[in-house]
Formats: sequence, C-alpha cells, structure tokens
Amino acid sequence: MPTPTTTMPPQTDANETAEATALALLPVPAPAAAVDPHEQAVQFQNLIAAAHRMKRVGFGAHGSIMGVTERVDYAHLWLNPASPVVYRDEDIREMARSLGTQQQLHPLIVTPWADPRQRGAQGGGTGADLLIIDGGLRFLAAPRAGIDALNVIVRPLPSFYAVMLETVTAKVSQRPLTDLEAGRFCRRLMTVHRVLSEQEGSADVGARSSLPELRQEDLAALLGRSQATISRWVGLADLSPGIQADLDAGRLTPAQAREFLSLPATEQNALAAQVAAENARRGTPLPRHEVRSQVQTRTNRAQYAAPPNLAPASGAVFEVPRDIFLPQLGEEQPPVAVAILIHDLTLWLTAIAEMQGADGVPLDPAVAQLARALAHPRIQALIREVAPSPLRS
Repeated sequence: MPTPTTTMPPQTDANETAEATALALLPVPAPAAAVDPHEQAVQFQNLIAAAHRMKRVGFGAHGSIMGVTERVDYAHLWLNPASPVVYRDEDIREMARSLGTQQQLHPLIVTPWADPRQRGAQGGGTGADLLIIDGGLRFLAAPRAGIDALNVIVRPLPSFYAVMLETVTAKVSQRPLTDLEAGRFCRRLMTVHRVLSEQEGSADVGARSSLPELRQEDLAALLGRSQATISRWVGLADLSPGIQADLDAGRLTPAQAREFLSLPATEQNALAAQVAAENARRGTPLPRHEVRSQVQTRTNRAQYAAPPNLAPASGAVFEVPRDIFLPQLGEEQPPVAVAILIHDLTLWLTAIAEMQGADGVPLDPAVAQLARALAHPRIQALIREVAPSPLRS
C-alpha cells in the first residue's frame, strides 16, 4: 500500500493561490440546463455501454482495501456525470474553508469504477478509477483548500445500476432534500434501470433481466418511503425545466407545482408564469386551493372549447397561397394545414421559452404574446379536432 499522504493546512497566501488554480482547472458546474429526455437517455446508454466494456479496476491498483478508510490521491477520484446533484459555488467555498481549518472529518464513499469516457475537453474523461458515491462536495472543495489527497472508503458494486441506487440511497438519507431534488434522483435512477434492462433484452432476446423490477412501489420499499411520496417526488421531476427552475428559485411552491400535472405542457407553463408572478406580487404563496381552481378552469375551458371555423365558404374554391415554405401542406385541407403549423410552432416556442428560462433570459414580449395566443383553448381544440392522429393529444 502506498505511504499515506499527509497535507498540512496551507497558509493564507497558499490558500488564495490554490483557490485561483482550482477555479481555473476545476470550474464549478453550472446549474443543469434543459435536457431533452431522449438525448439524456442516449447519453446514459453510451456511458453505461462504455463502462461495461471497461475492465473494472481491481483492488490494489490504487492501494485501496475494501471497507477500510484510506487516503488516496485526488487524481484517482471522479464524479458521476449521471448524478443530478448541482453544487453551488457558495457551498463549495464554505466546505473549502472547513477542510482548510478542520481537515476532512468524514471519508468519501467510492467504488472501483474507471471513468470510461475519452480523456480531454471533448470526451470529458478524467482517467480516474474511483467513482464517488457520496462526498462530491468535499471532492470539489479539496483543491480550493490545497488538499491533494482524500480519505475514502472503497465499496465494491456490481453494476452501474447499483452505483446509481447507492447514490440515491445515500442522498435521500442524508441532508433534507427538497421534493424536486428527490424526484430528480428517483427519475434518474429509473432511467438508468430502464436503459440497462433494454440493453440486456437486446443482447439476449427472451432472457430474464438480472435486474430487479423498479416500479414506483419497488423504489418506495428501497428508500423506506410510501408509494405516494415517490409519486409526488417523480411528478415534480417530470415538470418542464422552466417550472423546475421556478421551484429551485422559490418562485413556486411544490404544492402549487403539483397542481399543474393534470394540464398539457403549454398550459402548465402559462399558468406557472401567472402563479409565480402572483406569488411575487403578494409576497406570499398563492393558496393551493386557488391554484387548483385556476387549473380546473383551464381544464374545463379546454374540454368544452369549440375550434374556430377555417373551412372555405360554401361553393368557394380554395387556392393554396404562393411562396409557402412547406408546399406539401398544400395537399391538406386548410384546417388541417393550419393545425399542423400551429402544433409545430407551439412546440418550438415552448422549447425556446424553457431554454431561455433555464438561462435566466426573459422571453421576448412579442414571442410571449404569440405563445399565449397559440395556447388559446379554441386554437388547441383545432389541433385535437383536425390534426392527423399522431398529433392529437
């Protein structure tokens, strides 16, 4: 076993130098931006497939003994990119001050798992061989405190799913998480479980999966929570990135956000913006029963709204406008063509609003007005009424 590294608390100037160096070499992760679910699943699948192709690092390659607290070099450690944890800069600074004055009080929990990504800026790989399950904040803060080695406990885990499950269990059982944070962990674990199960199924058709089932009730048993609690958590994690950003910032409450789940995505975003604005105006959250009443009003309005009449006048011959960008729509009846265009434009505007909202950029007023017009119940009724079946909600 290598000789343990002992690092004395650095002086003030050394601390400032180490912090400046760390800020240059180890930038603080930015808050998670909106991620397309399909793209996220593909990223997980690539990461998992690469990890399975790697030969796992055995004990001894880095001087670690199972179950014993040891001190390992910082370069051996890496953070799980599939974890939804976002570390705030102020938290990292505070932890760095603690490490600089009190040293490391608790070991990191790690597992022997080599980073399968290609090293460098493009691949994002680290070349490290110990994946952090618990202790990411201490890991990020160590360079700022001038610490180049950390105490760890090595815990062997058989699969990437087991890594994610261990991470979720550790986080849920530690500091109080918000319902949204817990939901993100649960949704991420369920995504990894699904991708791994699909991989096993495609590799051996007809074979029974080696993974246990992971329904919401199974997750509840694993985490020691009720199924209703898991459902409440996951529901928040399934809301749009814009609404999740409002929850993280405290502009909406979890109780308010849960009321939006019965609405279509466009309706969710529109109502969330109204409720957040009303919360700010009042200085206190809008009561849940008032939010529920607004949700019911929108539901009823959408349910009974009649689509506008876009059919040509009786006996009139409709001529397709010239110079249209999508000439194939000229083969459709006018109501159908309009419904298809509105459907796609609504999706584009919603995606742009969520992207800009995640970056803190306000939506242009003209674009916001157009989005509100397209979300009108009668316009949405037109899509449901006349659009081709794949587009019907």
